[in-house]
Amino acid sequence: MGLRLTGFMLLSAALVIVAMVLYRNSGRADIPLVFSPTQVLNATWMRYREAYVDDSGRTIDPMRDNMTTSEGQSYTMLRAVWLGDKKTFDKAWKFTKENLQHPHDALFSWLYGQHNDGTYGVLTEKGGFTAASDADTDIALALIFAYSRWQDPTYLEEARVIVTTIWEKEVI
Repeated sequence: MGLRLTGFMLLSAALVIVAMVLYRNSGRADIPLVFSPTQVLNATWMRYREAYVDDSGRTIDPMRDNMTTSEGQSYTMLRAVWLGDKKTFDKAWKFTKENLQHPHDALFSWLYGQHNDGTYGVLTEKGGFTAASDADTDIALALIFAYSRWQDPTYLEEARVIVTTIWEKEVI
C-alpha cells in the first residue's frame, strides 16, 4: 500500500509539473489568471465601444437594423464618463445633441436610422421624434457626471437645461 501511494503521489507531481511547463510555454502565462474588477470593466467597455459605437459617436443597435436610440446614446455617455473616456463621451454627446435633440426644447428624439430613401435622420415615420423620459434623464445624469469628473461647466449648464425641460414637459 505504501508503494502504491508513493507512486500515485509521484505521478500526480509529475502531471502538475508537466502542466506548469506547458502553461509557461503556451504564451498564456502573460495573461493573469485572476482579473481585477477594473480589468474586467475596462475590457468590457472596449468591447462595447468596438461593437456598438461608430467613429461619429453614434451608438448602433445591430439587432434593430443599425438604428440608434436615445437610450443607447445615454448608455454610451454614462459608460464613457464612468470609465474616464472623455473622447468617446464628447463624440457621443455631440452626435446626440446634433442629431437627436429637439430644436424647440432640450429633449431628445428616441429613434434615429436610415429612411426608405437611404438618408439618415430621426425616424418620424416610426414615432421616433417622441422623447423617452428615461433616456432624457440618463443623458442629463451623464452630463452631470461629466461635469464632476472633468470640471467643465459647459456640461453642467447643458444638464440644467435638460433637467428643467424634463420637469416642464415630462413630469406630471
